[in-house]
Formats: sequence, C-alpha cells, structure tokens
Amino acid sequence: MTGIAFILSRQRQKQVMEVVKGRVKYRTVKTGSRDREYVEILSGLTPGSVIVKDGSLNLRDNARVTSSTTKTPRRP
Repeated sequence: MTGIAFILSRQRQKQVMEVVKGRVKYRTVKTGSRDREYVEILSGLTPGSVIVKDGSLNLRDNARVTSSTTKTPRRP
C-alpha cells in the first residue's frame, strides 16, 4: 500500500516515480483496493521500492535525486 498522493496519471496510465541508483524512473503500476489515504499496488513495484512522495515535483525521467528513505507507515 502506498499513499494516494503518490500515484500520478501520465499518458493515460497510473505511474509512480521510483528512485533507482539516485535517479528517477517512472514506473507504470496496476492499482487495486483504495481508501481515503492508501492505494494498493498490485504490480509494477517490488517490496521495498523507494518512491518520490511529492508527485507535484514534476521530475523528468532519469533526473538525479537524493532520497531520505523514510518509510510510509503500514496500514493497521
């Protein structure tokens, strides 16, 4: 599960920005159940993936970033 605000709609697909080796990579994801705060990621990411939390940053694919790997709390 991830926060709903982290899901972007780009090119008619749901995507997230994953950080891989200090670079942004857009990943197309398939979503499942959702509530007011969280959405289930069914495919497109692996457990432990680091994602950009602020989709409004409008980062380009392959942009250099540094991450503060704070973990999103798991749903109870």
